[in-house]
This record gives sequence, C-alpha cells and structure tokens, in this order.
Amino acid sequence: MMRVLSRLLLAVFTAMTVILLHQWSINAQTPQLYYTYRDRQIPLVLRQDIIAAKRKNSTTRGGEPPFYQQLQSRLNPTVRGGTPSINIQPLREDYALLQVSQTRSNQVRQQLNQQQDLIESLPPVLSRPSTNEVIVLPNEIVVNFELTLSDSKIQQLLQQQNLEIIRPISQRRRFYLVRSRNSTGIAALNAANQLSKVTGVKSAMPNFIQADSAKAEQFAKSQRSVSNLSTLIDSVPNLKALQWHLDSTSLIQCLQQRPIDGTCWQQKQQRGKPPRYDLHATESWQNSRQGEGVTVAVIDTLIQWDHPDLQANLYTARKRDRCVGKHGWDFVSDRPPTHQGCVGDDDTRMSATELNLLSPLLKASFLSDSDLLKAMSEDVRDRKKSDCQTVKGLACSDAQLADWVRDELRSLVEGSFHGTAVAGVLTARSPNGEGLIGVAPKAKLLPIRAGGIGQAGFTTDAIIQAVEYAETQQVDVINMSFGSDLPNAPMETAIASVLSDNPKLVIVVAAGNENRTQMGSPANVTDVVTVGATNLSGHRAQYSNYGQGLDVVAPGGEFSADLFGGVATAGGTFKPEFWRGMAIPKERWGQTIDVTGQYIWTQGTSFASPAIAGVVALMKGEDVDRRLNRDQLIGLLKQSASSEGLAVSLQEKQTYDSQLSSLKTPTVEQFVFGSGLVNAETAVRSVQHALK
Repeated sequence: MMRVLSRLLLAVFTAMTVILLHQWSINAQTPQLYYTYRDRQIPLVLRQDIIAAKRKNSTTRGGEPPFYQQLQSRLNPTVRGGTPSINIQPLREDYALLQVSQTRSNQVRQQLNQQQDLIESLPPVLSRPSTNEVIVLPNEIVVNFELTLSDSKIQQLLQQQNLEIIRPISQRRRFYLVRSRNSTGIAALNAANQLSKVTGVKSAMPNFIQADSAKAEQFAKSQRSVSNLSTLIDSVPNLKALQWHLDSTSLIQCLQQRPIDGTCWQQKQQRGKPPRYDLHATESWQNSRQGEGVTVAVIDTLIQWDHPDLQANLYTARKRDRCVGKHGWDFVSDRPPTHQGCVGDDDTRMSATELNLLSPLLKASFLSDSDLLKAMSEDVRDRKKSDCQTVKGLACSDAQLADWVRDELRSLVEGSFHGTAVAGVLTARSPNGEGLIGVAPKAKLLPIRAGGIGQAGFTTDAIIQAVEYAETQQVDVINMSFGSDLPNAPMETAIASVLSDNPKLVIVVAAGNENRTQMGSPANVTDVVTVGATNLSGHRAQYSNYGQGLDVVAPGGEFSADLFGGVATAGGTFKPEFWRGMAIPKERWGQTIDVTGQYIWTQGTSFASPAIAGVVALMKGEDVDRRLNRDQLIGLLKQSASSEGLAVSLQEKQTYDSQLSSLKTPTVEQFVFGSGLVNAETAVRSVQHALK
C-alpha cells in the first residue's frame, strides 16, 4: 500500500514548491529569449530544472489513470520502501511537470523520448528573469489579424510563415490559434515574434500555459483563524452571520469579546454600533429588486453549479445550439475540438478524470503523520522541512512537517474549486435559509470555465473564447477573478473590443494578491472595474495590490488581521465521490466551515471582485430597461464609495510619497483604496434617483 501511495502522492508533495526552486538552475542560458508585447520585448529564460511533457492522445480513455500517474509508473522503478526517484506533478489533464536536477536532466529526457506511445512532445519551460515562474511553451500561437484581412489573405500570410491554423478563436474579431509546421521548442517562440512583425498582424503571442499557485494560496490555513472560526461556528445561527462582507455587525461584536466565546451570537447588541467596513448589502435588498433580471457570467476554474446554494439562480440558455450549453460552457475540457465542431463541453463541473486527480490528494491529507511522511522521498521531505522552518522561524518536528504537507494538499484541492467559491460570493441563495446568500441574491449565474485545476492557470485562447461566449449570451456583468503578470496583448485587445461593442456591459476584475502597486492583466484593461481587498478592520488587506489603476475596494478577508474575518462562501469537495473509500471527517479541516467542504472560509481579491460584480448586478436590477450605459453605472458605483474611516498605514504612506512624482493619483487614500469602499445601498439608491 505504501508503495502505491508513494507513486500516487509524488506530484502533490512538490506541487506547491516546484516554483520555489534554486535560482541558479533557472538562469543557465543560451541566447536571449523574449516574446513581443506591443513592440516591447519581454525577456524570458529557459528553465533546466523542470521538464514538461504533453500527452500524445487528446483524450483519456475510460478507466485510464491520469497522464502524470502513467508517467510515474513508467519512469519511477520500484525501489526499496517504494520511494519514487523522479518528482512528477500534473498540469491540467494533458501535461505533466517533472522536477529534475541539472545533472539528471539529459538522462530523464532520454527516458521520456522512449515513451513515444504516451508522449507527444517535451515543450520548453520558461520563466521571466529573477522570478520562479513556471511557463510552459506549447507549439501554439494566439494571433490577432487586422479586421480588413480576408480569409484567403490570412491563409496566404500564414503559409509564408510556415504556420497553419489549429482553429479559429474568434473569426469575427480575427483571433486564431496557429502552430508552426516545422518548428517546435524554442523555435516556436521565435515564430511568434516573427509573426508579430508581419504587416496585417495586430499581435501574436505564444499560448503560454502558466502554473499558478495563487489559487491555492488563497485557501492556505491560518491556525489562529481556524481556531477562532471553530469557536464561532459551534453556535452560529446561520452562515449569513459569518458573511461579514454583507453586514459585519454581528461578527465584529463576537470578535471583540475576550476571550472569543461562541455564545456572543445570542447576546443582545451592545450600545453604540461598531464601525462597519462592509458593503451594506443587506440594507440594499430592502428596497430593491435584489438583482432580479440580471445575468452575471463568472469566468473561472471549476464551478460546481449543482452546489445546493448555487442551483436556485443558475442561468439556463435562452437559445441552445451545439456550442451553447444549457448551463454555461467549459473551454478547458479534455474533449477534442472536433466534438460537434466545438471547443470544450457544456459542463463546468469536475470531470471523472479531474476527480481521479484530486480525490487521492484529499484522501492522502487524512493519512497519519507517519504514513504521510513515509510516502515522501527523502529529497522532497528535506525541502518541505526547510520550507516549514523558513516560515515558522524554528525547526519543525515531524508532526509539524506532516501538518505542513497536509495543509498544502488540502489547499491544492480547495483551490481547484476557486470558481465555485467566487460564484458563492456573487449569487448564492440557500434553499432553506441556513446556508449562503450572495451579494445579488436574485441575479442569474452563467458559469464559464477557462482555468484548469490545481496549479493550471488560464490560457489566452480560453479567456478570449470565454469572454466572447458571455457576450453571445448577452450577459449584463462579467466577473474575472484571475490575472497574470505576463503582459498579454491578444487578451487585452479582445476584452477591449467586447467592451467597445457592448457599451452597457460591465466587466469586474480582481486587482491581484501580490501586495504591489502595479496591476497585471486583465486588471490593466481600460474600462474594466479593478477591485482591491479590505479587511474587517478597515485596512487594505496586506496581500491586495493597490496604486494607479485601482478603481474601488471591497471586503476580501484577511486571516492575519486582528479581526481575522475571512470570506464565507461555497466549496467544491462536498461531492460524495470525493469521500468514497474513506470515512467522512469528524472535524473541520483546512479552511472548511463544515466537515465535507460544502462551505469554506477564504481570502483574496478574487472574492472582493465578485462582491463588486454583485453590487453592479443590484444596480442593473433597478434599471429594468437598461437605460444607463457602462460609464454612467461605473460613475455611480464610484460615487457610492468612500475612504472615510479606512486606515492608511505608515508603509503605504511612504510608498505613496516615494512614487508621488510619477503618480496621477491625487491623494494617498485614492492610491490605496481607489474611489473607496463601495456602499451597495447608496449605489442602488443612486441608480433609482438617476432613472427618475
């Protein structure tokens, strides 16, 4: 059994640390590499410490193990104690990442080249200089042609560059996914750069597959938060009391008690209401339509729309055809593009293959300390112990190390349902009143999947298709709780084009969780609403990006703050399939609110963004005839926001002062909070007054 576990868990024990490897192994270089972004060269370096492998067949046959597990069984011979020799982790369903030392890189590549029945190619793995990114370079280029080019001219142009069309991404806007006929590896990068210089080409960029640990980090455990949360949950009347982003009064009253006592829910409210740093959403519902008649698209990862609290507001397509699902669309599906002429499938929920990837990881997290540590190779165990000691500042015992690994496993699984959590903030409506309620409890949810599970991020082609799909379904609001530091001209152009063609559509985007004064993509796109996060105490959440380009802020939660409130929302591990072969836990685990993970406690700008998307839905719900355009709605949204009572830290003030000469932002408050914390009640009332 332990031998099987060693192979099964091998990917997991490195999944959260593979991007934290020694910098010396990243920068062994050949000639300078780059990709082109609006006439700028974005430098890249080739990683020698990670090998990517792409599965040969585009689909997984029924009953087959996941691709990375097949590689494990072939490349990791059984050794004493079942200790694996090569660290392998999944990236999407069709890729695997192999962590190797420089001395073994050539040897492992030779082994992989002998697996031609299983492996299609070994694409390069890149990063930007002085970063630990993992960016896989497939032989795929996203190209945007000038609208004036005919189909025949496009074909002629591609033939001249030895390129061929894989498939159209958007024929109307002239986006195509193409590949080189005779170039692979780094040569595919050069082909994209050359194509970007051709007359008639607006932009060309490799369709990078970027490993993204940010989703999982938002679900990382805080011991203090979990302890206090357990105390509160034992006697909480319903989950709405934990949803402080709607109305924080009850939770603040409980947290201000010392010691924190679960009986606080039953106590009478003290004189003098505590300051509130929430959306005032509950007040906005009293004299409004609560978002009725509004459709909001969530573009994200797995969205388990059969969650009990998401079903009531699930969108049903008005008009279906072969490429329009009844309840949204999945652009990450492993189904081949020839399926009915469509890309992906009509179900954003977890597939059987993805269940086979995630379920063993969750089960492994419930192993005993000794079994969990025995399943790890000595190299991985040493690295995990080093990580644990670095964070804790002292030596970690075996029990602490096991807890560290256990948290990583659970965060990886919970983070795969990022889209489910985002949707819960926005449109949840519990059937019995004891579960969640979204900011816009009568708005419709259109689920669209564009991101993979685990660390698999969002590819450019999937994002463009997802945004256009939402456009074709005539949604009112789009929420995008994702982003990248890689500048992305095709994606930015596509989003800008959709906004230009739909002057009443509002797109809301998360600012990012890097604690920087710079916005990534798509938060940098003109006319989107970029949202930062605040905590229960009225401070900027320490992880939230800020600075120029920030529009407004909303509660995103923060575990480390004195008032520790996270965001209560929907989880995805409640499915019975997850728990087959093991007993349901008796206690809460990770960031779960209940024992199966139907509800979770999280943090991030990813959850501030849907809060604002929900407020926009409330506003649009009052405008039944859609008389107000995007600029008018965003103007009213910003007018409803205020920085009054919000606190600027000394460090934030110093950062503002250091950048003052280059800033267009007038005040330090605008630098940190944009227009401020949105008030949903004021925003709804302002729309009602404007329409009069």
